[in-house]
Formats: sequence, C-alpha cells, structure tokens
Amino acid sequence: MALLAASGIARADGADTFNANCAICHQSNGNGIPGMYPPLADSIGSYVAIPQGRAYLIRVVSFGMNGPISVHGQIYNGMMQPWQKFKDEEIAQVLNYVLTTFNASLLPKNFSPLTSDEVKKYRTTTSALGDVRKEREALLKALAAHRGGGSAEIFPILRVHEASEMTDVVGRDNRLGALGLRGKNDIAVEFLRICGR
Repeated sequence: MALLAASGIARADGADTFNANCAICHQSNGNGIPGMYPPLADSIGSYVAIPQGRAYLIRVVSFGMNGPISVHGQIYNGMMQPWQKFKDEEIAQVLNYVLTTFNASLLPKNFSPLTSDEVKKYRTTTSALGDVRKEREALLKALAAHRGGGSAEIFPILRVHEASEMTDVVGRDNRLGALGLRGKNDIAVEFLRICGR
C-alpha cells in the first residue's frame, strides 16, 4: 500500500512536470518520436533493479544525453537536454511518474520510489552529455550480467558506428558471407539468436 500511496503522489506532481516539460519529445503516452526521441514506456522500468540504473535515470534527466542509442531495436539520435533547473524532489517525482505509469510491468517486485535524497546524492558531480551515454552503455551491460546474460537489451550496446563497421567487415570477410550474413541486420539477428533472444 505504501508504494501505491507514494505512486499516487508521484503521479500528481510528476505528471504535471512530465506533461509540461518531457511530453513534447517523449509524447504524453511515453512512446517517443521515431528516430529522434526514444520511448520511455515499456523500456526503463527494469533499470531500477540495480543502483547503477537508478543513478543513470537521475543523471540522464539532470545532465542530458546526446548521440545515438537503440531502444527495442530502433535507433534514436535526438538530444536529451539537461534539466538542471529541476529541484531534487521534482526529478524524483517525474521519474516515479514515468516508472509507475509507463513501466509498471517492468518494475522489480521490491521497487521503492526514488527519493529527493537519492536524487541529491547522484547529482553531486556533473557529467557531459557524452558521458551519460557511456553510463547507459555500462548500465545495459550490468543489467545483462544482473539477469544472468540473455535478457537485457543486447543489441543497443552496439553503437551505430559499430554497426556500420560490422557491415564493412561482412563485405571484406567472405566467411561471414558464406554463413549467409550479408549486412548489419543479419549479424544482429544472428547475434541475438546466439544469445538466446
């Protein structure tokens, strides 16, 4: 019941912050804009299973992020602006709103809402936009390890330039072509098959 009560408070205040500031890019339903702004819905709930994920969510809202990322196999290359003007409590509320409204089915059973003290702790040092993207990549690897390997998003760890390099390798290495792997999509599908996805 405490979670529901805390979520109710987060929904009220967090919803206002989300709709006034975040929904323009991520949309009011959390589904984002293809190619530009990634979906928040059904994508970030599992991040809070480990402390590194909780820290990442706070830091991406606080300090922003740029560069291509992949969510559910789609590439997004928009820029997340930093929201340093938000108070610690506002960041906790908006993140709790997004988590409980758009990601409830992904939340761990022992989920506890983010607090303003937790936000303050992870905002003590600033990060550049590119640093936060590196934190995301490390988080995805940590989530894969936390889940025993096969269930975290694996393909998003491969950045766009790495995917392009894979295509170049396929063109130069006839052994990959002999396996029927002709491009980055074929390689990604095979990679996911091997990893049990």
